[in-house]
This record gives sequence, C-alpha cells and structure tokens, in this order.
Amino acid sequence: MLMFLAVTWDPTLFEPESTNTVSFKYSNATTDKDTWRQDRLPNEQGFTPLTIYPSYLENRPNNTNITLFLASGDDQIKIGPVFALITAPSTDDEDDGDNDLGQKAGIPVGLGIFLIAVAGFVFWFLRRRRNRAAG
Repeated sequence: MLMFLAVTWDPTLFEPESTNTVSFKYSNATTDKDTWRQDRLPNEQGFTPLTIYPSYLENRPNNTNITLFLASGDDQIKIGPVFALITAPSTDDEDDGDNDLGQKAGIPVGLGIFLIAVAGFVFWFLRRRRNRAAG
C-alpha cells in the first residue's frame, strides 16, 4: 500500500533564491546512502511530495525509524524529525479456524433461544386470554 506525504519547510530558513535537497535515511543505517532524495527544489516552494513505497520496508523490521534531512548548499543541513514506518497487519479474510465452533453453534443456539421466547410469549398470551374469558 502506498502512502503519500508532503515534506514541508519554512522558506525563511535559507536564502530566498537557494535550491534545497530533501532526503531521508533509515535511522539505524550503516551506510550514508539516502533512501529517498529530491534535489534542486526551489526554497520558496516550501514543500515536496513524498511517496512511501512498500519496497522501503523490505528486509526491515516491522517498525523502521526514518530521519528527514533538509540541505541548502554544502554547509546548511537541517536534521528533521524522525518518524516510524510501521507495516499494517494483513486484512486478508483467511480462515484461521479459531471461530469454527462459533459459526457452527451460534445460529442454532440463537434460533433456539428465539423460539423459546416466542413459545413463552404465546403461552402467556393464551393463558391470559383464557383467564379473562373465564373471569
């Protein structure tokens, strides 16, 4: 499943006519290689779209921390927030076999209780009617 985000920044952090680079890396990465990078963004734009692809989580633990970086030129680097990418549990309707008893017994038990209630109401109604006619 894709997730669409927007990375935003305050344009007053850097020179007005500068171009920025936005990137993110895994927080516990052993390499300096960026996981995602967007270069030559006009500073005054103040945002860039970011799409999180499922491949970003391949061969990673369920809870992966990512750190955002914003750079303008060689000497101005702002380290952004750290956020977690968490894979959602599967929503497939697979039969796990845990609720077979509930499916097999639920309808007959519910129907039985309903029939007993209806029979009780009919019995009560007829008895009350007979007592009024006799009385």
